[in-house]
Amino acid sequence: MARAAERGMLAMAKALKASSGRVVVIGDAPGLRLSPIDCLLARNASMSLCTATWPSHRLRAYDRVAAGSRALGVGFIDTRGWFCFQHQCPTVITRTITYRDYRHLTVAYALRLAWAFRASFRTAIDR
Repeated sequence: MARAAERGMLAMAKALKASSGRVVVIGDAPGLRLSPIDCLLARNASMSLCTATWPSHRLRAYDRVAAGSRALGVGFIDTRGWFCFQHQCPTVITRTITYRDYRHLTVAYALRLAWAFRASFRTAIDR
């Protein structure tokens, strides 16, 4: 299923590039393994317990979409570093809860990322 999703995203990027010329693919945030609220409110909550560690094979689809986007000549915004370091993705970054559930950002963290997103988007669109 991941391969079909990768092919679909790249096919869409290729079609959009042909019709509009300027396309940016945005890397998807890796997500968490546990509910952030349940983890943070647990009696034994800690940074290590509330941090998802993703093995390399779970991140390969992201890497293939990034490489495919670059091969197509479209922009790619690599967001992984905004959420993870060395495959570890914490629930809290600089006192801000990153996710409201397993896959979706909190408004507070999205606002903290606004400047980084804007700069990355401007660089990617000018490719």
